[in-house]
This record gives sequence, structure tokens and C-alpha cells, in this order.
Amino acid sequence: MAAILTVAVFLFNYIIEPFSYNFDENRFSFVVISLLNGLLAGGVFLVFILLLKITIPHSFREQIWTVGKELGLWLSLLFLIGIANFFLRELIYDNPNNFSVDYFITEVVNTYIVGFLFAVVAVMANYIHLLRSSRIKS
Repeated sequence: MAAILTVAVFLFNYIIEPFSYNFDENRFSFVVISLLNGLLAGGVFLVFILLLKITIPHSFREQIWTVGKELGLWLSLLFLIGIANFFLRELIYDNPNNFSVDYFITEVVNTYIVGFLFAVVAVMANYIHLLRSSRIKS
């Protein structure tokens, strides 16, 4: 799932270019920036899920899964990715104001805007998968 998220974020960012960019501030080409955003999202996802599985392994059992729990997981994950995107700014943009509250809010909001699309698809796919697998078992 982390690899899929990495590729999806990279492609979405590179092809759709969802937000306005000031290309004069970029330290790298847009393809590299898109790749870094994808790797960051996939890496945060992987670390977040691994930490959850280590600290609260019972929460991933199908018997106690709910749409609400998965939405909560995605909301938490998107917030962490937004924070990571804020810190990534220092690497990819040459802007003396990178560490400002405005950019922090912008990065978190932009992450929620784009991430919501991925979260909805992931929750629906997981719901359909679990529904089908529970019908087969019964």
C-alpha cells in the first residue's frame, strides 16, 4: 500500500499539478519535487502503519474494523503527512519564510485536500474487500 501511495502521489502531483507553484523558488526540477512528495507520503504511511501494528496490533483485526476507525486512521495519517510536507519545504524551496504558521497551515490543508481523495478510495476499496471476504466466510 505504501508503494501504491508513493506512485499515486507522485503521478497526481506531477500530472495534475494541483496547487500553484512558484517555480523560481524550486531547488529541484518539478519531477524531483513530485517524487520527493510521493516518497514522503509513502514513507510516512509505512512508518505510521508499522508503529500502529507494533503498539496496538489488535486494532487491525477484521472483526473490529469499522469505517469510522479507518477514517480516523486516515485523518491522523494525513495530518502527519502535512506536518512532514511542511518540513520538506526547507529542502525543496528556496524561500526564507518556509517556517511560518501560514505555510504550516497551507501544507496541512493541501495535504487534506488531496489526501481526502486517496482516503475515500482506500476506505471504499477496503470496505468492499472486507464485505466480500466476510460473505465468502459465512
